Amino acid sequence: MANDVINTEYTVGGRASNYQDRVFDATALPNATTLESSVFRFAKTQARTELVITANTAITIADGQSIIIDLHWDDDKGGSFTESRTVASYSPSGETKEFAIGDTVGIITPESDIEHYCKVIITATANQSAGKVDGKIYRNA
Repeated sequence: MANDVINTEYTVGGRASNYQDRVFDATALPNATTLESSVFRFAKTQARTELVITANTAITIADGQSIIIDLHWDDDKGGSFTESRTVASYSPSGETKEFAIGDTVGIITPESDIEHYCKVIITATANQSAGKVDGKIYRNA
């Protein structure tokens, strides 16, 4: 038995992340204003990472209101972060938009034109502070 080879296939369920890879951690959404993350290194990874923003609590966007998630970047950690791209935009009309706990609110995979330093800005047109989000960076490769 000592020379027998056990052929077992191991798989990892879900995605692995750690505390340092968190952009948002049960962070309340804004009250008719914006929420800005801290600066983090994210781009120039050649699509080997992605930032996934999920609902930490139930989130409801009322008819006529909106939530917009933008990624901003700069080549300097202390830069102006004027370059940006909209990641997700929700503006329900004639209905409400609801996210259950764990639902994906936005996924960001940095493209080649995005600089090293990034931040996420979430803008709400109404009081969304009852809803909370998590934002984690995952390795794809």
